Amino acid sequence: MVVDMHVHTMVSSLCSVIDPDELVRYALESGLDALCVTEHETLEGARVVKEIGRRHGFRVFEGYEAVAREGHVLVFGCGEEIRGVVPAERIVE
Repeated sequence: MVVDMHVHTMVSSLCSVIDPDELVRYALESGLDALCVTEHETLEGARVVKEIGRRHGFRVFEGYEAVAREGHVLVFGCGEEIRGVVPAERIVE
């Protein structure tokens, strides 16, 4: 599988201007098998894109980018959003 594991959208990341519909269309046109949307400190964008992907038969994984004192950490498969700067150990737990 070819998966882009770190994508932001305009839904909840100020560093991105891509619309979720455009993102899914571009991913399909580019031959990607899936995306993992990892907005900053929230699952909101991932959930929006996942629904759009579902309508197009395209797989979207949910994730988010947590902020640790030691640096940014991509979090996958966790329904709890950790906000604010915390020790990396807390994110791993």
